[in-house]
Amino acid sequence: MPPSLQESDLIPGHDNTKRTAPTALLFTAAQWQQVLDHLRAALPAEGCGLLACAEDDDGDLTVARIFPGTNTLASPIRYRMEPSEVIDAFRAMREEGLRLAAIFHSHPATPPTLSRIDLREANYPDAALVIVSFAAASPEAAAWALERQGDKWAAAKIPIRVSPT
Repeated sequence: MPPSLQESDLIPGHDNTKRTAPTALLFTAAQWQQVLDHLRAALPAEGCGLLACAEDDDGDLTVARIFPGTNTLASPIRYRMEPSEVIDAFRAMREEGLRLAAIFHSHPATPPTLSRIDLREANYPDAALVIVSFAAASPEAAAWALERQGDKWAAAKIPIRVSPT
C-alpha cells in the first residue's frame, strides 16, 4: 500500500513557486542537452519536465536541477506530468532550497509558441514555460513568462542562454 499523501505534498508551498520577473533562463550545455534528449525520447508525443533554480535567484535564473517527467497522456498535442513525479520534484526542491523556475515541454510538429492548450493548462503561472519544437530538422526553443491581466494571459518572451560549461 502506498504511503498516504499529505496536503503539503499536493499543494506546492509559497516558497517554491514564488517568481521574480526573470530576465533569462541559464543552462549549462550539459543541462540543455539533457532537456533536448529527454524531449526527443518522448517523440512522437510531447515530453515534459520541471526546472528548478535557487530559492534566492532573481533576474537571470540559473537552472540548478532538471526533473524529467513522464507525459501520462502520451499525446502529440498535450502533456500531463505524472503526479507522483511532480510531488517528488517539489519535495526535492523544498529539501534542497530550490524553487520552480520553469516547466518545459515539447511541440513535436508545431513551432515553440504558446498554444491555447498551454495557456489553458498553465497550472503554475509563476513558472516560466519552455517549449522546444521538433517541427524542423534542428530543435527550436523559446521561453515565456506568464502574467494574468484580467481574464487573459499576457506572455513575455525570456531569453534562453546556454553556456559552454
